[in-house]
Amino acid sequence: MTTLQKPADKKRNLIGNLVLFGLLLAALFWVDATSNSFDMIVKVLQKGCVYAIVVVSMNLLNGFTGLFSLGQAGFMLIGAYMYAIFSVDDASREMVYGFSGTPLIQFRLPILVAILLAGVCAAVFAFLIGLPVLKLKSDYLAIATLGFAEILRTIIQWDKLGRVTN
Repeated sequence: MTTLQKPADKKRNLIGNLVLFGLLLAALFWVDATSNSFDMIVKVLQKGCVYAIVVVSMNLLNGFTGLFSLGQAGFMLIGAYMYAIFSVDDASREMVYGFSGTPLIQFRLPILVAILLAGVCAAVFAFLIGLPVLKLKSDYLAIATLGFAEILRTIIQWDKLGRVTN
């Protein structure tokens, strides 16, 4: 038997969740600011956060809509590359891109701006791909989204894009 929550309980739960999220975010920023980027705890937390986001996206798509998509890896690829391109610092840009000419991207964005821009770029690609693909159902949706992810992978690995994607 389920009971309906009172508005005061919903408000208290929302405030509690927001406070918990804020504390978690503050702890992650503190760990990032106080430790070396090569520390094992930082690497584990970074990977854990990335995989948590992927799990939430899979739950949203598979759990709530019942659609089976294999395109999350492609969207993750777009977001990761956009973040990496816009967050390389000036001192290591020549080493990262592996050439001594003028790099195509000559600026560095703050981390939060780069994360938001990467998310927006992945969302734009998801919208553009979702327009024709979401008319498909079942196995056809999975095949189409898997094809999209593979097309993105081969484009990113294309030699002529080496100056951009390394």
